[in-house]
Amino acid sequence: MEPWKPTGSGGPADGRRYGPGPGGNQHLHHATDAYREVVRRKVLAYHRYLQVGCIAQGLLLHLSLNYTAEVWHAFRSWLRTMNPGLPPLELVVAHALRSGIPGFFASRLLEPSMKKILSPFRDAAGDLGPVLIL
Repeated sequence: MEPWKPTGSGGPADGRRYGPGPGGNQHLHHATDAYREVVRRKVLAYHRYLQVGCIAQGLLLHLSLNYTAEVWHAFRSWLRTMNPGLPPLELVVAHALRSGIPGFFASRLLEPSMKKILSPFRDAAGDLGPVLIL
């Protein structure tokens, strides 16, 4: 396998190797400012992705533990290990939310501020487009 070479994304102009070395380390103090900025943006994107995932997991766990009966009621499927006496898995909560979103947004009891936010996403028939329905 030939060594990694920079591809014009801000790496060194003389062809020296600043990519992952043995063990995945990069020597960013030798790289150009543009390359360091690309790496910085990539690391920040990873951090944001993980933070959003942790927040979503925490919300699913919160709903599972604190709204057990409502989640089981909204879960319109079957599981072999289904026990309504126990808190549901995050998978069950996600499925219940996914199947309940269209009904929630179609409700006439929606607050006016929510209607204003959702109005740009409605199509000519008044249905929400694929943007909000997961």
